[in-house]
Amino acid sequence: ERTVFLGEVGLTGEVRSVPFSELRAKEIALMNYKKLICSVQAAEKLKGHFDIEIIGIRNAIEIRDIIS
Repeated sequence: ERTVFLGEVGLTGEVRSVPFSELRAKEIALMNYKKLICSVQAAEKLKGHFDIEIIGIRNAIEIRDIIS
């Protein structure tokens, strides 16, 4: 399964949005990725606009549950 992470991880594991997330998500979808993991804030903005599953997380530790 093709999955990509889009965001910035802080020292305590918090996941933050990055600039131009809409443009980056568009390119990710064009590259045939199936799943995009990003911050909750970015996920709210991006959901429904691209043909890709978008999952929002608050902390990097949550990735463990998603990819296992």
